[in-house]
Formats: sequence, C-alpha cells, structure tokens
Amino acid sequence: MYKILVIGLESSCTKYVARLIAFNLKIVPFSWDGNDTVFDDRFLVRHRSIPWGHESRQSPIDVKTVHRDYDKIVIVTRDFNCSLLSKIKDHQPEVSIAREEHAQGVVILRRLSRHLSKNMCGYKLHYFSYETAYIMRTVYVRRFLRELGISSPIYQRCKEINAKHIKEA
Repeated sequence: MYKILVIGLESSCTKYVARLIAFNLKIVPFSWDGNDTVFDDRFLVRHRSIPWGHESRQSPIDVKTVHRDYDKIVIVTRDFNCSLLSKIKDHQPEVSIAREEHAQGVVILRRLSRHLSKNMCGYKLHYFSYETAYIMRTVYVRRFLRELGISSPIYQRCKEINAKHIKEA
C-alpha cells in the first residue's frame, strides 16, 4: 500500500490537501471531511494538523522516524497570521494557547523538513502553499498532484479564505 502523510499547522489547509489527494487517487469523493485517515487496498492518505491538543485522538509524529511509515510526506503552508487567526476562530479560542501551539507547530515542521532534507537520500518531500494554489489555481494544483505521481489530476477549486483576516490600513 502506498502511503501519503499530509501535515501542517492547524488551519493551514491540510484537510483541503488531504481531500484533494484522496479524491484524485479515487479513494473517496471530495466531500470526505479530510479528518484522520482514508484508504483502500492501494493507497492511504493521512491528515495531521500540528501540534496535537490534549483532546486530540491523533498520535504525535516522530520527526526522526516518520519517513519509515510513509512513501510521501506533504507539508502544507499558509500565511502564518491568517492560519493563526483561523485557529483562534475555529479550534482554540484562548489566544495565548493558540499562539503557543502555533509556535510549537512551526518548530515541529522545521525539524521535520530539515531532517527529511538532510537525511533522506532520494526521498521526495513535497510542499503545498495555500496562497500559491489560490493565485495560480489549476496550473499549480495539477503540477503538485503530478509530482505526487497522479497522472490525470482533477482540480478542485481552492476558495479564498484569507481576506476575512486581512484588514485594510
């Protein structure tokens, strides 16, 4: 079974990317909520937002051994302040805790990226940027999916989600 991990800060569009991949691998319809894991006899797509809160059922990621469990790892990024404001609105209303968790998540992602880049000869780490996907749309998303080995990718619209967090001066 071919396994893909989609990981990023909470509210960074990891669910969108997990759904996009699973949909294009024909595991589930795009309406799958993107939570946790979905698989069939050929593929597994797992979604993880970091860091993990005390109520989460998700197990933590061991930065140094995660590559043993997955064939591809996708790190999802989004504007830091927009993802933090989304996190506060949707996941952690206590601002100081949300900021601390976001900062911890950044450390985890940096360690993961650095470890995989330095130590994994021939291992392909993938990055997905929400802002680039929103601006470049089909071109970017299809290119990203092809890099994952999906030969005939189907684009799923990437909604504008940052505007509500950006105030005019």
